[in-house]
Amino acid sequence: MRGRASDDARRTVYWPDMERVPATSALWSAAEDAARQQLARRRARAVRLAIATALTARQREAIELYFFEGLSQQAIARRLGVSQQVIHRRIHGARRGGRQVGGALARLRAALRRELMPVSHDTFFELEIGNELETEAGAAPRSDAAP
Repeated sequence: MRGRASDDARRTVYWPDMERVPATSALWSAAEDAARQQLARRRARAVRLAIATALTARQREAIELYFFEGLSQQAIARRLGVSQQVIHRRIHGARRGGRQVGGALARLRAALRRELMPVSHDTFFELEIGNELETEAGAAPRSDAAP
């Protein structure tokens, strides 16, 4: 079995006494957790929208089969009746003249950059925590907060 881990291989345990950490110990506050969850929901909506709008039908099909159904490029190629290289190009694009051309991932990156970059993670996090604290204190939330 060259190149594969044997069945008796074990992973390194860096914190063997993790069970002794109290379940009530939080790594971050409830406000931080709520902001992280909201950011995750916003990102998930943005990814769904980008897949639906930024990709061609063939690219969308390849992305859905590869990332969401977990099929290999070869399995997708067999299912769609094309070569594995075609599937690779639909997902990753191709090199032409020293440049990367096409590909679903490049289109998704561009669409998501436009959708998610106006507010960085840190800025979003600060705005959401600030809004939650202001709301709890009875003040109106800031209008520059991300949706």
